[in-house]
Amino acid sequence: MGQFEPMTSHSSPPTELDYPLSLLRYIALLSHDTIMANPIAHCLERLNLQDDKRLKQKAVEFQGQLSNVPAKIFDKGPNCKVVVCIQLAYESLGNYDWNLKLGSQLAGCKTSAYEAALSIARQRLNIQPTINFEALTVALGSSTMLNPVKQLWAIFEEAYQEQFTGATKLSAKKELKLPCWKGAVIFSCAKAFGEHLSKEKLHELCACTKTDLTKCIKIVEKTCAAKLGELKISTTKSTRNKRSRKQSEGDDEKDSDVEPMDIDGKNRNPDHKKAIPKKAAKPVSGIVSMINQQDYTTTKRFKEFSQWKSLMIDQLQQRI
Repeated sequence: MGQFEPMTSHSSPPTELDYPLSLLRYIALLSHDTIMANPIAHCLERLNLQDDKRLKQKAVEFQGQLSNVPAKIFDKGPNCKVVVCIQLAYESLGNYDWNLKLGSQLAGCKTSAYEAALSIARQRLNIQPTINFEALTVALGSSTMLNPVKQLWAIFEEAYQEQFTGATKLSAKKELKLPCWKGAVIFSCAKAFGEHLSKEKLHELCACTKTDLTKCIKIVEKTCAAKLGELKISTTKSTRNKRSRKQSEGDDEKDSDVEPMDIDGKNRNPDHKKAIPKKAAKPVSGIVSMINQQDYTTTKRFKEFSQWKSLMIDQLQQRI
């Protein structure tokens, strides 16, 4: 190999210092070319998903489908397009626990930029995850408000479509299939009940950007202002009823502890006497005294012990 042979000859294995700088540069360029030649395999390895052949095949398919998308959509990070393809492939196989933060870091861009590129890719490929209210409420820990959420959705769906006519109405009906609208309804309903849901988690579950989710929430609150107002009033009334019920129960307990009095302030019960607390006996020591407050020195066992002790002392003294 000429210049690529080790500069020194010895029996021990060669190190990096034994090779010329030109060889090290060649190896580095070769590794870089390998990564650039197969970026999907490189990113899958970084995600510890390199053994999933189906995932790799799906990612390659999505990469081909996004070949007509302008390159500027994915220019925020060196691996942005590749990671987006891997996430779409990951979700297409029925997995929905993708880590957006980790994905954006591997893509080499901010989370907001990665989400924007992902959203555009979904729109171009007409891919939207199937999300229902049952799954969302369970994931958010709000399954108890499932029925009010469905009622609010029915009202919003009808009222929102009535604002449009003709072709725009059909477009609005199609738009409502986006999961961000369901997330907006859940958020608005929870807010009316006095609960605050995390937009961070909600927009990840709905596979949309925070901007889209916030926009949908404003539209839902404006369209269903009357219904949300009713929910707030019902929540306030139920809260007041619970407080008044607790207060009345507390007053009843207080009244039960008070003796009936005459008008002049005297007790009606002539036999009523002020209870005098019994003076507790102070235990001296020992388990027996702790149980029944008895002086252990007066017990039969202690007296027998004292006799045995005296006898043993006398015997020891005689031997000495």
